[in-house]
Amino acid sequence: MYISKSNIERITPHGFRHSAATFLIQNRVDDTLIAERLGHTVNELRKTYAHVYKSMRNDMKNKLNELYSE
Repeated sequence: MYISKSNIERITPHGFRHSAATFLIQNRVDDTLIAERLGHTVNELRKTYAHVYKSMRNDMKNKLNELYSE
């Protein structure tokens, strides 16, 4: 009842798992620990969540450009 009134999309267990993994990656938790928690290898983790790593690489490039553009 409250979910339908809030206009929030329903999240599946798979979606929740994906959100939790993305949260851990973006907060710089060690890949080995995340992979172990999800039952993945580190390579599987990186392959599955490559889009997150790409955004992190872009963030790093932007930060380096800020630091060295002075």
